[in-house]
Amino acid sequence: MSAGAGARGSDIADREIYGEILRPERLVYDDDSSDHRFRVTATFTALMARTGLRFQLLFATTAARDRTLEFGAVEGGRQTLDKLAECPAGN
Repeated sequence: MSAGAGARGSDIADREIYGEILRPERLVYDDDSSDHRFRVTATFTALMARTGLRFQLLFATTAARDRTLEFGAVEGGRQTLDKLAECPAGN
C-alpha cells in the first residue's frame, strides 16, 4: 500500500494488486483503494525516440466508473502523467 495525492489535494491510500507484468509492453493491476475498484491495463509502445502509453480502466459497474470520475480521477491521472513526462529517459 502506498500514499498518493488525490486530485483534490487530499492524501489517499493506494493499494494496487499486480496481476501481469510483461516488460516492457504491458502492466495490469487492480486498484483496490476504495469502493470504486477497477482494473488498469497500461500498454507501452515505442514511438520513434519516445514511448506511447495507453491506459484502459475496467470497472465492475457504470456507477463505479461514475464515482471514480466524480472523485477527479481524470485530473489526477493527467497530473501523474505530467510528472512521468518530466522524468529523464531510462528512469
